[in-house]
Amino acid sequence: MKSFLLPLIEPLGAIWTLMFIYTCWAAYKRQWKVTVSLGVFTALFFVVGSTPIAETLVRNEEARWESESAANYLLHPRSGVAPQPVDVVLVLGGGYYPAKFEAFGFTLTGASARIATGIELARTLSPKSLVLGGSVPDPDRPEHVAALTLQEWVQRSQGLGMTVTNLGICADTHDEAVRFSTMRASCGWSNVVLVTSALHMRRSRALFDKQQIPVAPCACDFQIHGGFRADLTGFSVFPRQARFGLLHMYLHEKIGWSLYKLRGWI
Repeated sequence: MKSFLLPLIEPLGAIWTLMFIYTCWAAYKRQWKVTVSLGVFTALFFVVGSTPIAETLVRNEEARWESESAANYLLHPRSGVAPQPVDVVLVLGGGYYPAKFEAFGFTLTGASARIATGIELARTLSPKSLVLGGSVPDPDRPEHVAALTLQEWVQRSQGLGMTVTNLGICADTHDEAVRFSTMRASCGWSNVVLVTSALHMRRSRALFDKQQIPVAPCACDFQIHGGFRADLTGFSVFPRQARFGLLHMYLHEKIGWSLYKLRGWI
């Protein structure tokens, strides 16, 4: 019973319940315009939030990167998945944001698997360099990029014995690809391992292909494929907020792909 009613304490579940009750009341009062207009949105929320449509879309997208997952690099580093030797591990931005009251100067977010994966790959594959993705300027230190805080922590605490740097100020993944292209040319790197979220990998790899940078993809941060989430277990009478989060990430990548295509970036 507890798990059945749990969605009601989520904002979306509570709002949907009120919408459903009001739709039923409008139908009872024969207010057909209200019934139809509100009922359409109530039904749409139900389909997206109560059925596993979002999980299916995300799982299918993530599944294409199963053989290039972080587990294959870390568990089987010499299986041929990654080039040998590796010159540089590039971790695309995301997974943290500056936070001046935190012990390390930053807080980890949902995509922090990118950071952890990049550090562990650096230990396992022993590249010449670890490059962290770009970011916006640090609000407390405008002369520095926010990624510098993360870079300083990695250098201070991880003891990797290699060069650790970042891509500087970048507004999006396209900026990261362009900046890395310049950095790669000046450093003479050949074998590049690209680390990012599985959902983000298709668009990211296409950007680097456009810059004529061959990369070995290393996907991480799998949301659904190969994992189990207790908050998403099949059908739910009340819509689950987490499903809308998954759909948001999926649509973000699909719309991003179309926009990048229109701009000629991929």
